[in-house]
Amino acid sequence: MAPSNKSVVKCFLDVVLDVPGPIPKTDIKEYLLSHSSLVDMPPPCGLKADLGRCRFDLAVAKQTDDKVCIVKIVNYKEKVKTQNAVQVCYGKPSQLCMSFLEKIEKRKEMPC
Repeated sequence: MAPSNKSVVKCFLDVVLDVPGPIPKTDIKEYLLSHSSLVDMPPPCGLKADLGRCRFDLAVAKQTDDKVCIVKIVNYKEKVKTQNAVQVCYGKPSQLCMSFLEKIEKRKEMPC
């Protein structure tokens, strides 16, 4: 995601590779239920700064050598400047288009 002064984004990924693991899912869930700010979450699970209200999804995937990959989907209610979105990320930010999210929702509705 290349930041510019005029570009805006509403939804993006924050992908953090090679995080020492394991990261217990119960710890993350308990933290999210007991705290209201994603900024206060232990790095790199949360966000570096608060840009307003957002929907936040987090996945932890195993890598090799006892490391994990943390993938965060951050979806703001209102558009934010791309350069600001990049600054809240701990990993590599990537823009996520809404058509991709719509395809995921359709797959969730499909019977297994």
